[in-house]
Amino acid sequence: MAEINDLTQNVLDKVRAKEAAELEDLEKELASEKDQATKAIADDLQNDMDQAQSASQAELQRQKQSYENKMRNQILQGKQHLIDQSYQAAIDQLNAMDSSQFADLIKDALKQVPSGQAVAVEMGEFSQNILSDQDKTAIQNADSQVTFTERTVADRSGFILASQGMDYNFTFEAIIAELKDQLAPEIVKRGF
Repeated sequence: MAEINDLTQNVLDKVRAKEAAELEDLEKELASEKDQATKAIADDLQNDMDQAQSASQAELQRQKQSYENKMRNQILQGKQHLIDQSYQAAIDQLNAMDSSQFADLIKDALKQVPSGQAVAVEMGEFSQNILSDQDKTAIQNADSQVTFTERTVADRSGFILASQGMDYNFTFEAIIAELKDQLAPEIVKRGF
């Protein structure tokens, strides 16, 4: 019976050894799978963090560019407002001239119309009260072809000369607009 016990013990020891070896192999395999899964999770997490950081940096860069564009536009609007104010101030100064200066301006403008032609002077709405009746009469006495119309050029300063179907625009707004076009390249060059 001792042999049976030894044989049984021997078989049990072999089964235990085999089970222990299989258990050890299984534990190693599970540990390896766990390490691989942990590494994969860590890699995924790092990738997610890198992508989030890249997206965050891209968003910050976009916001920065948007802010810079907004600031640039505000500066340009401010500069444009200053330019517009300057041109309006020039028109206001022209409207502030006295009757004698305004009469001289009309006389100089009349020199551009061929002599001997009838000329109608149509005053701008904002300038109609600058020229005195005395200066009007003096202009008409100097050139009998000149007449002043009762009509006015709406929302304008200065005057228009009309002769033989041709209009000579001496409204201050038109003069300033022409100067704007001429001065625009210089203003841009100076960084305004």
